[in-house]
Amino acid sequence: MTEALYDDILHMERYQLQRHRPMPLKNRAIQFSAFAALSGFDEEISETARLTDDYHELTEDEYDH
Repeated sequence: MTEALYDDILHMERYQLQRHRPMPLKNRAIQFSAFAALSGFDEEISETARLTDDYHELTEDEYDH
């Protein structure tokens, strides 16, 4: 279904502005480089991992007291 929708534009030549040169690929890649979209999220993940890494299961004696 999707293939039929794009058949007419798939092989068209890419439009280029007359007064502007295309941006170099290196600069285009920088635009899409990684960034912290959710600030503080890494810290939350680290804290959750810290809380779950050191799990200690109680023994019978510890459980009774």
